[in-house]
Parts: sequence; structure tokens; C-alpha cells
Amino acid sequence: MARWLHVLGLLATAAGPLAKAGEDAWGEAANGLRCRLAAERAEVPVGADAVFQLHFRFDPAGVDPKLNILNRFLEARRVRMTFSDAKTGKKFGRQPDDGWRNMPPSAWPRDFVELRGKPPEPRRLAVHLLTEAGEQLPPGTYSVELAYENDGKPELEFSTQPDGSLVQRPYSGPWKFWTGKLAAPPIHLTVVPAEAGDIEVKSHSALDIKVSKEGVGYSWSEKDPRVIRLTRRPGYILGMAYETHVFLDGKEASEHGGGLSSSTWLAGGESFLPPEAAKQVLAGAALRIRLDVTIFETSVPPGHMWNPQGGDYKALWTGAVEGALPAGAKEKK
Repeated sequence: MARWLHVLGLLATAAGPLAKAGEDAWGEAANGLRCRLAAERAEVPVGADAVFQLHFRFDPAGVDPKLNILNRFLEARRVRMTFSDAKTGKKFGRQPDDGWRNMPPSAWPRDFVELRGKPPEPRRLAVHLLTEAGEQLPPGTYSVELAYENDGKPELEFSTQPDGSLVQRPYSGPWKFWTGKLAAPPIHLTVVPAEAGDIEVKSHSALDIKVSKEGVGYSWSEKDPRVIRLTRRPGYILGMAYETHVFLDGKEASEHGGGLSSSTWLAGGESFLPPEAAKQVLAGAALRIRLDVTIFETSVPPGHMWNPQGGDYKALWTGAVEGALPAGAKEKK
């Protein structure tokens, strides 16, 4: 759910006013490298993603002449951010989302940047103000601090194979990788109040079922979509879960299935009955399929092996979607 936000200007230290674009507010150097932080918006609502730019600058004077590579692979995981409420002093820790939620990441040549040239491109950091556990960053004015630590690992290089593919291997030199800890001068961010809001979502009202050479298939019907009105808390993600129930001649089959999606509209896919159930339908049994549907909100963003109930989860709507075939249905040509 990352949001593309307009750049409104760079921000200065927590002790001073908001900075104008171009003002220098760099942290102290370590091994020739220093960093600063800028916010793409100075004000965001409760539950939003706050988007920042992490800038680096390298000065080779007095530094090991072989030091030249910054490992930017999974750089967001090397960042820790602290939001300090200017009024209460209460601190909230947050970490940027690196886009690899529960997925094995892959390193690419672009992740390994030479420092002795043009300055590295700034890294865009999207920070969920609502945590996966459902902890909101309350309204207020915050001093935002960033700590960065890099051990240089993995130290990799890449070679291009005759077929155009890339092969990674341990780096053999001649350069050294930058290692160290950095801190960016704090900047200001204001979080403004936001309340739960009403939204309308499109969902399915029926299933399409057909008999074909591939078997007995069913899919979400695109006909007569239903519009459901919901109230969602700020920053929460909508999702849909469903449980499948198959009835043959009025008796429920023993096998069940289901699914989970971050969308309420799933037209386009097709599922098939298990072979034993399909065999009974082809032998003349009447078929009814019912999907018990739950539309929910959760504080856990979708990703590989998504577990929305692992956070702050709330069911917003429940209902059923059905389809049927009469006894003796034949294959559609």
C-alpha cells in the first residue's frame, strides 16, 4: 500500500524550523560517509505511510584509499527510526518497509554502489505509522531520528553469462566495502488526526459453474456485483477470506478448501472440484457450491504467507456466494 507523495521540501533539525530545500543538515561522518534525512511531506494523517528520502555523501579525504563500495542490499533493514513526541517526550520505534515482506530477497548489481564518483542516489523509505500489531502513531508533532548501521555483508560481485543471466559470487577486490554506524540529524513530522471512514467495495454475488473436458470448474461471477459499504479505521488494510462448501445431492462433501485475498473482487480465475466429487457430478449428482465470505480489516500488510489475524484484525462483513448445477448436467461445448 505504498503511497506516492509530492516532495514538499527538506526538513531541518528538531531544534529549529523546517528547512528549505538545499540547506545542509548532514550527520557526522564515519569512514568518510555521512547521511541526512528528508520527508516527502511535512504532515501526514494518522495511519498513513510517512515517506522519507535517505541521502548519503562521501568524502574520501583521510579515508582508506581502497574503501569504495556501499552495500545497499536490503538497506531499509539497516535503518532504525525513532519518532519522539515533542509535547510528551514519548518515543515510538519504526522500521521502513523494504518490500520483501516474508519473501526471500535477491541481490542485484545496482545494490552495490561505488562511493568514489557521483553521490549515491537517495533511497526512498516508506514507513508504516500503523504497526503490524495495530499500534498507531498518535497525532502530534514529532522529532524523527534515523540510525543506520552497515556491516558491508554480503560482499558480492556479479558476472554476466553467455545466455545473459547473472551469476553472483563472493567479491574478490580490489575495493573494500564501507562499514560503520551513522545518524541523521532529526527532522520534524506532524501527524494530524484521522477518523475511521466509510468506503464502498465491489464484491461478487454468485458463482459460475461449468462442466468441461478439464473437469467441473467454478469461478467468481462477474454478473450483478454487489456493493458493500464498510467503515475502515485509518491505515488498516482490507482483505477477504472465504471457505468452500460443496454439496452433492444435498449432502455436504467431506473435502473443504478456501482462500485469502487483499482484494474483494477476484474475477478471472477458475477452480476445479476434486476428482472424486467431479466424478459424482458427471454421474448425475446435483451440485451446489457455497463460499462463506468474510471481508475484514487488519493491521498486517499483505505478503507471502499472509496472516491477517496475527495483528489487529476485525471482521467487517460476512455473507455467502453460491452457484449450482442441476442433476444430470452435461459438458458445455
